[in-house]
Amino acid sequence: MNRFYFFKILFIFAIAASFSQKTLNAQTYDENPLYDYEDSEQNDSDADLHSFSEIPADMQDNKITVPTDPVSQSFYTFTKALIDENNNDIDEAISGFKKTMEAVPENLYVYQHAVQTALDYEKYEEAEKWADYLIKKDPDTSQNWVYYGNAKWANEHHLEAAQAYTHALKLDKNNTEALFQFAALIGTEEPTFAMSMLERFKKLRPDDSYEADYIIAILYNENRNLRKTEQYLLKAVAANPYHLQSWYALAELYEIK
Repeated sequence: MNRFYFFKILFIFAIAASFSQKTLNAQTYDENPLYDYEDSEQNDSDADLHSFSEIPADMQDNKITVPTDPVSQSFYTFTKALIDENNNDIDEAISGFKKTMEAVPENLYVYQHAVQTALDYEKYEEAEKWADYLIKKDPDTSQNWVYYGNAKWANEHHLEAAQAYTHALKLDKNNTEALFQFAALIGTEEPTFAMSMLERFKKLRPDDSYEADYIIAILYNENRNLRKTEQYLLKAVAANPYHLQSWYALAELYEIK
């Protein structure tokens, strides 16, 4: 296989990975797709919505009685949707998200979670519709513009995606997902600028530097710089010995050198 063609394929896979739950998200990082951690503040208006993400143990055993009052019922519906999602019953999960949205349209956490789930399972039209709603209701939250950008990119609206990531960074220059996604989006056409964003990402998220080093290596290979390609792949495997993509790319590089 032509070595540059091989690495171009790897770069495409690297970009595609940014839409799975196993890519980088500035708010939920859970080595289940996207990694489940929080590194940026949730908007104050959404602070009361975190309870939605907690699934009662008794409900998982199907022992809970369906509530009748609207607020409790919306909690039940969303919680059941999370369980359906966890069980890979995505159509039921999406249906539950929609019902919750109808009951509590002001609950933007539900929309954020639904957008990400829709992206993870290639429900791109739904993702774009819900991301549009997020922007209309709360245009001042940086992460909402990341969701919007991801949805636009998934639907191949690349210019709108780039504009969304740019706006996200204007609102929060340290939004690491915006940095990573923007760099991945423009990497082929603007490699130098993309690499500078990835270097900034590494400073903000040193534990995840291997992800950025891997992309930088692929970008260097796109520019026929095999020495730098090797250098950054070695950085990636040193930072995370379990990152198989980097090992595979490094093995292929040594095979063709």
